[in-house]
Formats: sequence, structure tokens, C-alpha cells
Amino acid sequence: MNHSVFQEISPLTDKDCLLVFSRVKKSFTYPIHIHEVFELNYIENAKGALRVVGNHMQEIDEQELVLLTNTRLEHAWLDGKNMRVRKTDSIKEITIQFQPDLLSDSLLHKSQFTKIAQLFKHAEQGVSFHPSLIQKVLPRIEKIANKPEGLSSVLELIKILASLAEQESQYQLLSSSVESKAPGRDKRIDLFFGFLKENYKKDIQLTEVAEHIGMSTTAFSRYIKEMTGKTFIEILHEIRIAQAIHLLINTTETVSQICFSSGFNNISNFNRVFQKNKGCTPTQFRDNYWQNRVML
Repeated sequence: MNHSVFQEISPLTDKDCLLVFSRVKKSFTYPIHIHEVFELNYIENAKGALRVVGNHMQEIDEQELVLLTNTRLEHAWLDGKNMRVRKTDSIKEITIQFQPDLLSDSLLHKSQFTKIAQLFKHAEQGVSFHPSLIQKVLPRIEKIANKPEGLSSVLELIKILASLAEQESQYQLLSSSVESKAPGRDKRIDLFFGFLKENYKKDIQLTEVAEHIGMSTTAFSRYIKEMTGKTFIEILHEIRIAQAIHLLINTTETVSQICFSSGFNNISNFNRVFQKNKGCTPTQFRDNYWQNRVML
């Protein structure tokens, strides 16, 4: 199984701040790809299509808005087996590509841009937005699509990013979603994730991690829940599942081999945790992923 990813060459030049693609279509035909620009992608009327972002794959709803700020993060939207395009309508897609230096590092370090800087950091893993937030920014997205030229389109994009960044509770990280490096984050959380990444294949106990961080077991358990909204075991499972998905997509290892390579100690537990996290078995995930690549 060869894992090749299409390198898209964006027509966005160094002289341009942004580029807009507005399309109406009946299906998704573009391969899984990467590109050297940031992207905000809006999709309408493609419920059931598959969103692929890194090690994440999920069916989308009636409206979809995703921000990507990682130039090495592979992604695509694919025709899913449950996709239903209304006969009276077609899929509407508005893609806004913009330069990574549209907002300079010095500007992003200013207090007024802190939340946008945090959004950009989160979007390195891909970020999808809640329907109510999509509705809030959609008029501005359509305004850019209708008139992409001139300074006004750049100002509209900045306003969109500001609106999205203000509502952190209304966006969801996609690929390897348990970890982020938001500005000013407590260094203990980095120690925690670093320890899990180095030792996820082992039989890690809560007491062992707490000792590594320098906290009591009770305090550490409460700290992790407060910082991430998840328990220690939920985070450990997500890291192991992320590794399993990487192996399912990029190798020909059997599911049994991947189970143990990812830190699970038996197949039944691996299947159960994977099903809970991804809504399908590891075998179904691999088959679904590659069937949809073949369809392209």
C-alpha cells in the first residue's frame, strides 16, 4: 500500500493576500492533498460526505466550515456512501486560500490578535466550526466570494477570523485533537503530553505520570481534567488511537500488529476503544479510507 499525497500548487502568488474559489458541483473529485497556503473552506449541501484531515475522518453535516493552517497536513472532502445531494440543489463550496504571512508574527503577538494567534495554532491540526458560528460568518464569506478583489476582501477575512477566534467553545480540533500548544500554556501539560508520546506503548499508570509531573495522583487527575476536559485514560486512548490511525493509513501492518504497536494489550479492547472514538472498527476505518481514495 503506497501512501502518496498530492502536492497542490496554489495559484496564489506572493503578490496576493488571498485567493477565492467558488464552485457548484455534484460530487467531490479532488484528491487528498497538501499545499503551502492557509485555507478556510465552506461547504453546503453535502451531508454525508467524508472529511479527511490528517488522521481524522468523519461524515460532515449540511454545512461545513474548516480552517487549516498546517502546510503539511493532508486533507480532502470525499464522496461518502451516505452522502445525499438534494436533487434540486448542488454542492456549494467556497474556498479562501491566504498567505501564511498575511498576519505577521509581530502582529499576532499584539494583544488584540492573541485569540487569532491561538486559533491559528489550533488550526495546525484542522479546526471545524459549530453551525451557529458558521451562520454568523457566512455573509462575510459570501461577500468575499462575490467580490474577492481589493483591500475590502482582506479586511473581511480578518473580521471572519476574529469572529471565529472569539468563540473557542464553538470550534473543534480535528487531527490528533487531544493536544494543542496555545500561547501561555502551563508547561506541566507539555511534560504530560511529552511523557505520553514517549511511553504510550507501555502499560502507563496514572501514579507514574503524576510522579513524573511532580504532583500527587489526586491533584494530577484533577489538573488534567481541568486543563483538557478529559480524564487521563481518555487522553491516553486518543493518543494510542491517533497512532493506530497513522499505521492503518500508512502501513500494511495487520490490525493485530497495529493493536500492539499502538499500546493496546488485546484486540477486543483495541476494537472497543477504537469504535467508541471513531464510530467504526479499525478494519472498517482502513477499508473506508482506501475505498474513497480509489474513487477519486
